[in-house]
Amino acid sequence: MKAKSIKGNSPEEIKSTLVAAAVFGLDVTVLGLFFLILIPYVFLEHTNIRFPGWIDKTIGLIFTTPNIHKVHHERDQYYTDSNYSDIFIIWDRIFGTFKYKPPGEINLGLMNSQTIASKLSGIYSSAHLSIWAGLVLKHLKKK
Repeated sequence: MKAKSIKGNSPEEIKSTLVAAAVFGLDVTVLGLFFLILIPYVFLEHTNIRFPGWIDKTIGLIFTTPNIHKVHHERDQYYTDSNYSDIFIIWDRIFGTFKYKPPGEINLGLMNSQTIASKLSGIYSSAHLSIWAGLVLKHLKKK
């Protein structure tokens, strides 16, 4: 398992960000300022604090709020593929990846992992049953 940073990116992804900054001539001070703003903001958007709806309807027009970001962690794939922005949700609004769901209706987690696990356990069970059935039949035929 790879190491993860605060934002959930691997050290390789952070290195590639630094390399991209160097290639495009981004000043190290500006990059440091960006991370100084980004890291606390990412912590804030991943908190379980429920802000009043008026904050999503006003500040949430431009900035990502925790209620808006939680939609990105919804089990339903339709919502998971949305709200990618870390600070400025306006980018998701511009590029059509913004989705809203009331915070009380959001089901956090991964549906696919549960579905896959249940399918695998079904396959595992049926495989064992067929092996045991085969062994019992072979034993009965010998008698």
